[in-house]
Amino acid sequence: MNDAQLTARLLNVIENDILPLTTQGVKTGNKVFGAAILRKSDLSLVIAGTNDETSNPLWHGEVHTLKQFYEMPDTPDTKELLFLSTHEPCTMCMSAITWAGFDNYFYFFSHEDLA
Repeated sequence: MNDAQLTARLLNVIENDILPLTTQGVKTGNKVFGAAILRKSDLSLVIAGTNDETSNPLWHGEVHTLKQFYEMPDTPDTKELLFLSTHEPCTMCMSAITWAGFDNYFYFFSHEDLA
């Protein structure tokens, strides 16, 4: 898979899997940040999630997605997966992604884009 195909797939996941969840979350008072976990082998979606700070202030989009990932039965090894965040992860989220064992992650919007 080349860079253009990877980018197209990641944008597709944001649009079709993360954004609908985030739209619902924003309606209940959460922020716009979301994330997804995909298999490296074929870029199939494992899980998509969004911010849930109204339930717990630590549940940023990335951390809440990790929480839901680890609640799944038979979670795959993170070395076989890639992590997608809609926005550049904050320090807490970046640490959580790394501590979970992901060796890579992608995001589309930087901190400067949020200003």
